[in-house]
Amino acid sequence: MAMNYLHTKNIVHRDLKPDNILYKPFTGDIQWDKLSIKVIDFGFAKEATEKTLDEFVGTPFYIAPEILNKQKYGF
Repeated sequence: MAMNYLHTKNIVHRDLKPDNILYKPFTGDIQWDKLSIKVIDFGFAKEATEKTLDEFVGTPFYIAPEILNKQKYGF
């Protein structure tokens, strides 16, 4: 839902990885509807004024194959 919200605002995170997703710990019984998830680290984020991007950015271990192959990519 967080990424969908960003994309509706034409924002591309460009460094989404497990390290950049946080959740608020819960106590007691698991209540999935009460779980708070946050996306952090918008250092590579960009407002996408075009439908495709071609910059080589992100954490090397998590870069998408399209970027490694120097192809254009989108949201």
